[in-house]
Amino acid sequence: MLLAKRTKPPFKWSFPGGSIEPGESAEAAAIREVREEVSLEIALIAKAGEREVLLPGRRYVISVFAARLVAGEAQTGPEASEVGWFELDAIGALDATEGLLESARAAERVFLAATI
Repeated sequence: MLLAKRTKPPFKWSFPGGSIEPGESAEAAAIREVREEVSLEIALIAKAGEREVLLPGRRYVISVFAARLVAGEAQTGPEASEVGWFELDAIGALDATEGLLESARAAERVFLAATI
């Protein structure tokens, strides 16, 4: 799985991602954010899940998608200080955002089901 270490708080490993722009779907935002953050072109397979994160004064809805690589080589940038491809069993040992391992498991299930 492709993960990026954030250059902004909480400075942890997570999936590339960000905010949905006005008029943009979650799917289009996921594709755009991966392109902007790690310089990859992806094709979404399916939505793997969604979770809510509540912080003081803020509410985030995190949509997780299974995807396949179309083109490019992962690169760092203004929003990703490190990037890497990880096996699922290695994600639990990372300093990662809350819920990342569970989201990664869900994405893997969707990916595997779609490639059978």
